[in-house]
Parts: sequence; structure tokens; C-alpha cells
Amino acid sequence: MDQPGFTTSLVVACLIRVPSEVVKQRAQVSASSRTFQIFSNILYEEGIQGLYRGYKSTVLREIWAHLPLFCIWDASTAWLMSGVGLRLGSEPTNASR
Repeated sequence: MDQPGFTTSLVVACLIRVPSEVVKQRAQVSASSRTFQIFSNILYEEGIQGLYRGYKSTVLREIWAHLPLFCIWDASTAWLMSGVGLRLGSEPTNASR
């Protein structure tokens, strides 16, 4: 498994996911406000840190939640590639056609 790539992809995804989750959670609590107004209020009252409230815990949760999926993906692709007799960049042999 490509551990640095796996971790980096989740950290970058959370850079986008966490602010949208914070805005959605605040919108659920105050149904009278519009999304842009909630976003503006967070930036005005709490700054950029307010949008990333809970970022560390979300990244840790996502890593542990997705780790089994990435391991299963790697194992299944390796199994399929070895079972079919294909290697990356090689042509299929006559036996595997």
C-alpha cells in the first residue's frame, strides 16, 4: 500500500470536506440562516480557524475508517493481477487468453 499517498489524499480531501461539514452543521442548528450568511459569520466571528474546527479529529477518523478499504483494494488488485497472469506493462501470455 502506498502509505504516503493514502494519507496525503485523505488530508487533502479533509481540507475541502471539513469546512463544508462545519457550515452544514451550523445550518442545521440555525435553520433561518442562509448558507453564505453562515459561512460569512464563521469567518467574521472565528476566522479561518472556525472553518477547520474538528479538522484533526476528522482526519484521524477518516484514516482509520478508510485504512481497511485501501488494504482490501491493494490486496484484491494484486490477487487479480497475479491470478490472471498479467503484470503492469506486459502483454498477456497465451495461457491467460
